[in-house]
Amino acid sequence: MSGATGHPVPLAGKRVLITGARGFLGSHLRDALQTSGAELHGLVRALPPKIGGPAGIRWWKADASDAAAVERVIGTIKPDIIFHMTSHAWGAPDLDKVLPTLQDDLVATVNVLTSAVRAQVQRVVTTGSMQEPALIGDHGTPCSPYAAAKAAGGMYARMFHQVFALPVVVVRPFMVYGPGQAPSKVIPYMIRSFMDDESPKIADGSQGVDWVYIDDVIDGLIKAATTPGIEGRTLEVGSGQAVPLATVADEIAALVPTSRQPEFGACARPLERLQVADAETTWRVLGWRAEIPMREGLRRTVEYWRAQRSAASTSRAALWGGVSANLLTLGEFARDASLSFNFS
Repeated sequence: MSGATGHPVPLAGKRVLITGARGFLGSHLRDALQTSGAELHGLVRALPPKIGGPAGIRWWKADASDAAAVERVIGTIKPDIIFHMTSHAWGAPDLDKVLPTLQDDLVATVNVLTSAVRAQVQRVVTTGSMQEPALIGDHGTPCSPYAAAKAAGGMYARMFHQVFALPVVVVRPFMVYGPGQAPSKVIPYMIRSFMDDESPKIADGSQGVDWVYIDDVIDGLIKAATTPGIEGRTLEVGSGQAVPLATVADEIAALVPTSRQPEFGACARPLERLQVADAETTWRVLGWRAEIPMREGLRRTVEYWRAQRSAASTSRAALWGGVSANLLTLGEFARDASLSFNFS
């Protein structure tokens, strides 16, 4: 089996636990490992539907912010490798995100790390965020509750490695995008808006972002789980280049296609600073770099949303076709009944 970009995945025979296995990162990781030969386990808050649900994985229902539940699941599975993908990935500076990110990003991470020590897990891969600040000077202030929780989670992970000898690696993905991402995220939002012949309302078009396609990120996560001698490291997964939002919007508009233009400046986040991944260090340590060009990644993502819309239209047509057929049958029944009971 190969990773997202064709590299070997030496996980055959390993017990692998993915927390957040139904989320954006977790579901793509789960799919990438389906034929790896690993024994896959997924920890989720809500179990998938039995009919049509992903096969090849054993599901466990638990809230990662519940220490006892996490201890029970990890103690039962005794995984060799844990990919901790659970997250409340909402980067807006909203007061009502403080407690959810504290529970889902920090408490959940500490619970998984603690149970992993007790279960003597061979490798834990957890995720940080590109929003994490530098840890020195005035720039050390997080720009959102999510950034604060992720930064603290990374510090806990490094502490667990140093103090408790836990073989953990922190992967810090930058702006991930691709098929299956939540519609509220910026690229799906722009695609869907353009498809609806609407102008998306987004932040400053000159704002540069280090974008990275989901398949590349999954490849980086797998390498972080299987590369020896990198325990305790924090590695950034991104292209190492910033592309302005306006450029991305133009690319998407050409792919849709549409003549609509975004309305910039509608939702600015002034505390966010331009950051790009340290791609060279990641290449040196993991032998990983982003391989999928942004234009190709956007093309795949637009095609995904186009297929989603086509499937939804087909389903609606089938539904209304069934309703129409039932109404016709009912009408025929009423006509026949009227004829049968006409005594005049």
